[in-house]
Amino acid sequence: KINSIEDISVASLTQNFIVERGQKLAGVRIIPLTTREENLIQIEDLCLEKGKVLEIKKYKKLKAALVTTGNEIYKKRIQDKFGLVIRKKLEYFKAQYIGQTFCPDNIEEIKKEILHYKQQGADLIIMTGGMSVDPDDLTPGAIRESGAKVVTYGAPVQPGNMFMTAYLGNTVLLGVPGCAMYYRTTILDVVLPRIFVGEIITKEDFIKMGEGGFCLNCEVCRYPQCFFCRYLLHNILNNTPTLILPLRGGKNSLLLYFY
Repeated sequence: KINSIEDISVASLTQNFIVERGQKLAGVRIIPLTTREENLIQIEDLCLEKGKVLEIKKYKKLKAALVTTGNEIYKKRIQDKFGLVIRKKLEYFKAQYIGQTFCPDNIEEIKKEILHYKQQGADLIIMTGGMSVDPDDLTPGAIRESGAKVVTYGAPVQPGNMFMTAYLGNTVLLGVPGCAMYYRTTILDVVLPRIFVGEIITKEDFIKMGEGGFCLNCEVCRYPQCFFCRYLLHNILNNTPTLILPLRGGKNSLLLYFY
């Protein structure tokens, strides 16, 4: 809206971008150096009507727990590799880590641990293992049996298709697929910052992640300084073409558009 006003140029970082103290967020310029006062008044009126143009949200101090399922891990036939990965991600947000519990492939046992951590005051319970469609993968069923309201089971993001999000009261339950063990950046890295600032993530939010939801698995990962899950809400809602990515290839380079 502001950029539709004559002479005015506003450029910003993208939506839901992780920023650090002292980092520049946006730049504003009058393109011909001067403009009519009525244009500035129009901007002021627009901001008064619509509210904030930009907002920085601080991470909240959340209590987090980890429930890992699977008979082989429970019986110590194989070593758990998920715990260290998840704990490192939680450390970034300075979460209060309550602990990790291992469960067999049993819905009642998994459900019991979910409710246990809920009673311990967990704001976030991350579930690993048992997230596929195999008959003996019971984590999604246990999440439902706990009484949680499921937002989504499955998301248009790769890696991370089998991701699950649910809310048990004010506690967020995340079912994390196995890809999070092997890929540095997955849907979990997209969702966690929004949870730690207190956002309630909806089904519509996950649907919109499909634009930009295909990770290129770059040899050197630079996320979040890339397009991964950087959808443009305005363009999607208005069904206008959205420039996504330049595909490099010399004189045969192409530009990819979504409609």
